[in-house]
Amino acid sequence: MDSRTEHRGACLCGAVGVIAKPKTDKVVVCHCKMCRQWGGGPMFAAECEQAVTFQGELVGAQALRHFA
Repeated sequence: MDSRTEHRGACLCGAVGVIAKPKTDKVVVCHCKMCRQWGGGPMFAAECEQAVTFQGELVGAQALRHFA
């Protein structure tokens, strides 16, 4: 039986939601200047592999972008 907790979140405007089931309980936190300016605080990340789904009215090219 899989006991990992499912987490839900959304962008600030609410147009896109995300549901993720982390691979482990470990969370990575970055306190660099860029992450703190971008998000108003430290950036938290968790490894989820393929266990991530997006939902909402604007799911697709209109609302989702990849920045690297």
